[in-house]
Amino acid sequence: MAIIGLCTMLTFSSMATVGATTILGEKRSEAGFHVSPGVFYTNQKFSTETSNQNVNVLDVNINDPFTRLNLNVTSPITRLSTTGVQALLNNRVDHQVVGAVNASFNETGTGFSLPANLIALNNQILHFGILSPDANGPNFQRNAFGIAKDGKPLIDNYEPNLRMIHNGNSLRIHSINTQRFSNELVLFTPTNRTKTVGQQTSQWSTEIVVTNASKNMNQLSFGDRVTGTVSQVARLGEHVNSEIPANGFVLSGNGGALAGSLANVKVGDQISIDIGIDPKWQDARYMIGTGPILVRDGKVNINMSLTSSFARDPHPRTAVAYSKDRDKVFLVTIDGRQSGFSNGVSLQRLAEYLISLGADYAINLDGGGSTTMVVRNPGYGFPALVNSPSDGNQRGVSSTLQVVDTRAPKKVTEQAIIVDPMTRAADWKIETARATASIAMNTGSAPARNGEPAVRLNYDLTGPSGTAAAYLVRNRPILFDDRPLQVGAWVFGDGRGHWLRGTIFDGQGKQHNIDFTTQAGVTWTGWRYVRANVPNDLPLPISLERMYVVQTADQKKSKGTLYIDQIQAIYQSNYQVDRFTDMKTGHWALSAISMLNDRNVITGMFDGSFRPNQSITREQAAIMLVRELGIKLDNRPDPGFADVTKSTPNYNVIAAVADEGLFTGKTGNRFEPRETLTRAEMAVILQRAYKLNGVSDVTFKDVASKHWANGAIQALAANDVTKGFPDGTFKPSSDTTRAEFSVFLSRLIK
Repeated sequence: MAIIGLCTMLTFSSMATVGATTILGEKRSEAGFHVSPGVFYTNQKFSTETSNQNVNVLDVNINDPFTRLNLNVTSPITRLSTTGVQALLNNRVDHQVVGAVNASFNETGTGFSLPANLIALNNQILHFGILSPDANGPNFQRNAFGIAKDGKPLIDNYEPNLRMIHNGNSLRIHSINTQRFSNELVLFTPTNRTKTVGQQTSQWSTEIVVTNASKNMNQLSFGDRVTGTVSQVARLGEHVNSEIPANGFVLSGNGGALAGSLANVKVGDQISIDIGIDPKWQDARYMIGTGPILVRDGKVNINMSLTSSFARDPHPRTAVAYSKDRDKVFLVTIDGRQSGFSNGVSLQRLAEYLISLGADYAINLDGGGSTTMVVRNPGYGFPALVNSPSDGNQRGVSSTLQVVDTRAPKKVTEQAIIVDPMTRAADWKIETARATASIAMNTGSAPARNGEPAVRLNYDLTGPSGTAAAYLVRNRPILFDDRPLQVGAWVFGDGRGHWLRGTIFDGQGKQHNIDFTTQAGVTWTGWRYVRANVPNDLPLPISLERMYVVQTADQKKSKGTLYIDQIQAIYQSNYQVDRFTDMKTGHWALSAISMLNDRNVITGMFDGSFRPNQSITREQAAIMLVRELGIKLDNRPDPGFADVTKSTPNYNVIAAVADEGLFTGKTGNRFEPRETLTRAEMAVILQRAYKLNGVSDVTFKDVASKHWANGAIQALAANDVTKGFPDGTFKPSSDTTRAEFSVFLSRLIK
């Protein structure tokens, strides 16, 4: 599996440079990045003539006050869950899981989905576990990793001290809730069991049932003394299979020697249980039994048989180690069983490699198909898989080690923040569904707001039947600070009637689609600011991964081009954008122009401006009227203007307004599409378009009663469309500005 989102090439000071010969072979590549201020991630690749290795390392600074290395255990402990899912479920805004690896071994062949070894959290024993039967197994010794009571990592042996106390006599308890071996006394609690044996009975055991325990037996901790009353005694040879009381426990001794030791226990007696552990582990934040130990005092020291296949053969491996000062922890995975990519290593090679990182102590964690590492890549709000599990997917496990960043999220006080100016097409890539598409920056005469380039999405949705989409996918998702109300962006539309959407992820990695338009909402041409609402109940942090154009109806599929500029996170509901670069809040015509923009009547210029003081041309006025009045353009007769042919830009518009009788020709039977429109001409055109009548009591001193446009001007005044200028003039021969035409048209609409 490829590593996603790697940044600049960075190295640990203790690591060899690329090309150097190392313990794992020649280093072919090394890349890494800061996952958080206290955590650094590195991927390394090595090769020899006969093998390849893919290595992932999380370097965790335990001294960083906002960085913690936590143990996560599934709930209930009998349920298996992948490393990635466990990380996601624990990820939240003030507790961001930035990396994780699989931890303890799991029992196999027992019918239970349980950890194989001891797991304790804040002294509470979540599971006691068993040991390997001999030195060929990784857990033959009582080894553990944990965070001790001083907050530092610890790898060492442990020795539980479990005792039964009866009439002043003490008897060793060998285990809790595990298989009973010969001459061993086992404590059974109601945690995850109902009977001591299961479906059968045992004639070799003596069992003592104790009720009215002084403590909840589902919450046993190191340091506890629990007392109860004997309610039942089953002797050797009675084929016992005692039911474990909800308010008590069962002591089961296997063999004749223990039968003799328990012979004087009778119903009604008081029995106490002492649960202890050696001082170095008492009050540890957590501890997990695992093994074998690999490194002690900076040297290889593997406490299991090195001739066993587990130790000798190359396998995928997971390990945890720490530096001599115990300030730095290394979480390491080496992939395996994937020829040509990563073969895996022996325990000896694993230990030597960990020493090369700077490990003073190291211990093996569950490996093989369980070997998994997830890391939060830059821009993501949640961790993702970075190694390549040998099963092809993540295996469910009962516990994980999770690296957590607890920094408080940045609070945003601004109304909106630009999160991507969209000045680099290289930050995005293309994905499609039943479509083709390409991405580039706009060039030449292409639309560009504020003179800056924008990302251009060329798409063709006319492929196979079914929903088609063209996706702009960000290489590193945009991670938002705080909780945005909306995501906004400037989009130069193509009027094709498609659907513009986006995809965000919440802090637990769940995908959510957001809508920048309605299902057929890209009906405008030119620049428009679009917004998509962000659900207000999503777990933080939130990130934007993609924007895309989609069409669900086969008959509406088409090709087109969208330009996307200046993506923003909007944090206040009253946030307003300047729709046009040259029109600020307070402009006298802004309300009218905004309304027409909402109605797709006006879209502005390619550069995002509106140019309100520029004279409007006859062609521009015709376009605005066609859009506002919904005039159909198809099947119009040739208008017959000397300067208009079918190759003339906007020919269909000109033919339509001429056919509707809104525009007539000028001198020489010419339309003059680029000629400016006078205020008198504007009045006549608007009167025709809206069939205005009436005479106003307002007279304009520069418009004589016999003026060719007086009737139209009077009709505008009578319908409260114009009052003229403060000096009592109408200025019929002056050019109509784009702002003036917009205001007059908006008044007629209202």
